[in-house]
Amino acid sequence: KMGWWLITKYCTQIQNGYQLIWKYFGQIPIANTKEELATKANQMLSLNKQLQAEKQNFLNTLKEDKGVQNISRNLESFNELEFSGTYKAKSEIYPGQRK
Repeated sequence: KMGWWLITKYCTQIQNGYQLIWKYFGQIPIANTKEELATKANQMLSLNKQLQAEKQNFLNTLKEDKGVQNISRNLESFNELEFSGTYKAKSEIYPGQRK
């Protein structure tokens, strides 16, 4: 809707439509968000790197402290699971417990 409003304000109306000429489009103000997007992208990369480090630390703790030898795909992706999947992954760590 905002795009059509801008076209109606800046472009010439002809035959029940609008003449879309670059000269008129150049007058439409567009915010420069390049720096803001770069900042957000760097923040996302940093947060993802931190998540991966914490996840690896958790898996290493399971191997060393709990004696888990083989880590399944469910256990590797515990942060992406729903509750039922997390419960299954827990049963892989403690196989003697009942569900």
